[in-house]
Amino acid sequence: MTNNSNFKIDNFKQVIFLGEHECLNDLIKINKKFNLKSEIITSPVQSQILKKNKIKFKAFKVLDNKFEKYILRKYKIDETLFLSIRSRWIFKKKKIENFFKFNLINYHPTRLPYFGGAADFSWRIIQNDRIDAVTFHLVNEKIDAGDIIYFDKSILPKNCKIPLDLQKYTSKKLIYSYEKLINKISKKQKFNFNSQNNHIGKYYPRIYSK
Repeated sequence: MTNNSNFKIDNFKQVIFLGEHECLNDLIKINKKFNLKSEIITSPVQSQILKKNKIKFKAFKVLDNKFEKYILRKYKIDETLFLSIRSRWIFKKKKIENFFKFNLINYHPTRLPYFGGAADFSWRIIQNDRIDAVTFHLVNEKIDAGDIIYFDKSILPKNCKIPLDLQKYTSKKLIYSYEKLINKISKKQKFNFNSQNNHIGKYYPRIYSK
């Protein structure tokens, strides 16, 4: 249940991951500790990453009526946390309100509003930014712009120098912070909203790595 000031799920039963991530099997293990069901829904273009990591999933090209019917056949929306994680979909306002009932949050591996968008590992290295963060925020119609509900900040170790180093470090932090988040939701704790400052930060594009 979400109102104008906080986020809470009263009868928490399952997590549906929307997107892909190499840590999803670890996050599913955490869900099992809290007796939560898990499901992964991804786009066809992202499915190869999940196949490579031997992660089970269901693929939808778009989140249309077929997707909605599939979800409603198996789950109750008000008992479900939808977690967008590297998702390729853009969520429309009506879908967020009328279907997801605001139980839709996004994971981003920086201290938003800094380094919103793509290629965050590379952009942070280029700018010599050593502050790391795990951020979970509400999804709205803008990318990486919703109110923050959970934030876990740290300083990158000295051995984090290339994108792969940052990926390994942030994956460990994600697993740690995700368990803390799920524990709080399971205890029916309320998450207050922290609005992002529109006057700072930037939205970064993908980098042509070659």
